[in-house]
Amino acid sequence: MAKEGRGKPVAEPGLHVGRWLFVRIFKLCIQTRMKCCGVQSPDFKVIYGVYTLLTMTSLCLAMFTSRTREKLGISISQPIKDVAVCDVDGDGNMEMILVSSRGSNMVLNYDFRRHIYTDVTLSNPSLASIRDEHGSTIGVCACDIDGDGNEEIYLLTNNKRNFNHKVYKDRLLHWQKQFNRFDDLFNDDINSNLSVRYDGHAVGCLDRAGNGRYGVLISDIRDKAASLALIQVKRVQVADNSSSRIVLEDATREANLANTLASRSIAIGPIIGEEGRSDIFMAGFRDDAGHHTKNQLLKNNLVRAFHDIALDTGIMGDQENGRAATLADMNYDGLVDIISVNMMSRHRLYLQHVNGTSNKASKHFEEISSARSVLAVDFDNDGILEILLVNAFYRSPFDTGVSVRSENALYQVQMTDDGVVMTNVSIGDAKTSGQHITGASVADLDGDGLLELYITNEDDNTQSLSIYHVTEGKGNNWLRVMPLTRGGAPARGASVKLVLKTNQILLRIIDPSSNIEPVAHFGLGRSNPIEMTLLWPDGHLIRKSLSSYNINVTLKVAYYGHVTSLLRQKPSLPSLQTTTYATSGTNPGCLSPRSKSRELKVLSLGGRPFPKEIP
Repeated sequence: MAKEGRGKPVAEPGLHVGRWLFVRIFKLCIQTRMKCCGVQSPDFKVIYGVYTLLTMTSLCLAMFTSRTREKLGISISQPIKDVAVCDVDGDGNMEMILVSSRGSNMVLNYDFRRHIYTDVTLSNPSLASIRDEHGSTIGVCACDIDGDGNEEIYLLTNNKRNFNHKVYKDRLLHWQKQFNRFDDLFNDDINSNLSVRYDGHAVGCLDRAGNGRYGVLISDIRDKAASLALIQVKRVQVADNSSSRIVLEDATREANLANTLASRSIAIGPIIGEEGRSDIFMAGFRDDAGHHTKNQLLKNNLVRAFHDIALDTGIMGDQENGRAATLADMNYDGLVDIISVNMMSRHRLYLQHVNGTSNKASKHFEEISSARSVLAVDFDNDGILEILLVNAFYRSPFDTGVSVRSENALYQVQMTDDGVVMTNVSIGDAKTSGQHITGASVADLDGDGLLELYITNEDDNTQSLSIYHVTEGKGNNWLRVMPLTRGGAPARGASVKLVLKTNQILLRIIDPSSNIEPVAHFGLGRSNPIEMTLLWPDGHLIRKSLSSYNINVTLKVAYYGHVTSLLRQKPSLPSLQTTTYATSGTNPGCLSPRSKSRELKVLSLGGRPFPKEIP
């Protein structure tokens, strides 16, 4: 389980420099006034009180400000249950799929000319099938199941809690290029043997074999059973007219998951070992009868089957009621850690080490709350991860009269000799975002290099999507990396490791749940990257040297090493912008836009602006 670990995170001065300089100047004014009038002067006491207040608050400015009214060009009144971020229309830009249990699904696209979000299903007839106006969707994920480079969309239903008690089947939407539309693969009679009426609670993508062809993992929790289903492509039949039919299968038994208890909280990624294989963490949960299950950590054993090692790693937990989990390297040692949050139970921060895992959650973080989602990202681009805990209103289902109203919370996590220290950070406008919160997502859809926060809810008569922008970190550097599969789709489940000039190591996982964008987002502070290492789910590894030119850009890295850099383009210009990215002759692994040696790839953009051109 051990991996290499180097460096200790150091927050480089970015936007914080301005506040620090202001406080220092103010202190000099105080000292000058003290020399002139003495410490007992009334005006000196007032000035010194203001200085003390500024000192206490200078590093505690609110992280988020609400931009819902300015940025959301439409009204969203239907309850939003889940979010997926992917390129829906194939234009090279990421869109956000919002699914609803009582109303139409939506696909939000950022309009760079008007600087607002619009629903492209209303203007693009080829996307109309995603709307599903009479369906009951509670979950969504996107991944490439057939290896053609286009991501399919899985829409999960929950028949048990369906508002009108009808029975709906799940849908798996595949882009049919010849017909310019999405078709449901479950509607093909060749797949009629599959049962696709699940009481779904969670869904995600799993590249079990590491070949870039994903399966869809579904958590099916019924009254007296909690099981998993794994839908994947069995074969592709090519007809005489050059058209193809995709044959699906349930590979649950083949993957040794048939006897595995399902969960409401699933995290997928390269958790154990150095091979890059996708493992599965599933938090325990409490069923309607009040019975608890334990956490499970399912290791991919390299023959595409899984076995539970939770007991061996000390991660089984006790009295868990998991609602969300995410993967991140919280103590910067190169090992993947697990953040698991629970509904009305204590939250966990499992740090991985050589001999297993240990819970290092602070007392304040692990306090019982009604958690619905958790994110571990660098919002202010200072090189230090934050953990966002999203809570909802809770009322006991056992008629006890117990109800809890919890606020959202934000924590900054820094490494110490004993593990990590978690510091509560002022969250700003995102402190409360509705009563019946259903989830949260992050993405940089407007291309400014800072992640936006999206929180969804199912409150009646309110806006079901809240959009928050980060107020901090506008002067900090950043780098975004998107690894691709062999077919050219986002490599969900891959990992990207970045080494900075300060020897700090940053690790990111491309999230297979699709709740956040399939991009490794790195805040750099004022530092520069010197090396990046990409690891695919099949163990394929690429290491490249970087330079000071490789900041404030987004890099797309193909499976065989070609690198595409996405550059800024003025929104008013509809034409494509191209450039050439080459490798240095002295160091084939070094990315240098000024190199004159062999060409790697001609960069061609589809119209999305990105924050900075490479010089």
